[in-house]
Amino acid sequence: MSAEVAEIVADSTVIDVVDDTGRLLDELVDILDLVAEHDAVLASCVLSSDGGIAGAPAPCQLLAWLCDALWAEGFREEDLRQMVHRNPAELLGLA
Repeated sequence: MSAEVAEIVADSTVIDVVDDTGRLLDELVDILDLVAEHDAVLASCVLSSDGGIAGAPAPCQLLAWLCDALWAEGFREEDLRQMVHRNPAELLGLA
């Protein structure tokens, strides 16, 4: 890792999206409800995890937990697939 990237990573801000019980924070639910209400934003939203840190759960596990939490809040499977599969593929030129 370059010194520049290491500095960016070290200075990055962590944004919690779940509480200690694994439930989505109310503020995030409000934002996501607003996003879902206006489908156009879902077309460009990408869900990812900040996994990969030593001692943390694997990125795929963190993403699965996020999807489970969004599902529990009422997000449709189609919306989750859009944000987890289709949008990242388009962003990377794979779709």
